[in-house]
Amino acid sequence: PFDNPSADFVLRSDDKVDFHVWRAILREASPIFLDMFSLSQPHAGGQPPTYMDVPIVHMTESTGTLESLLRYCYPVPDPEFASIDDLKPVLEAARKYQMDYAMRMLAQRLLVLAEAAPLQAYAVALQFDLDNIAQAAAKLTL
Repeated sequence: PFDNPSADFVLRSDDKVDFHVWRAILREASPIFLDMFSLSQPHAGGQPPTYMDVPIVHMTESTGTLESLLRYCYPVPDPEFASIDDLKPVLEAARKYQMDYAMRMLAQRLLVLAEAAPLQAYAVALQFDLDNIAQAAAKLTL
């Protein structure tokens, strides 16, 4: 879903996969992106990197993390997570970019995954200040 050539921005994952996105959607999803798009950023050599005249931002997140995170911003099916280990980097990115909706949806998914790994879910919930999820996970250990 992130290969639309008419998109107005490219997020490039740390493993060099491009996600063609719309600035307007990211502005609504994240105050970090809102600020980033409102600031003109100087680049080495004077011009930002582009792909077919569309600005590119190099991200520190992996392809899987970015795709999962973006699925919470766009009208596409939510990502599936097989384990808490798969979910955790997406939680980290959602917190980093202050994506409140994604954080809420990921917290609910963590609660579902807590049934299989309550202690791990408890630890992750504490790490991300998800107190209600931590309490529910703690009860699952009894």
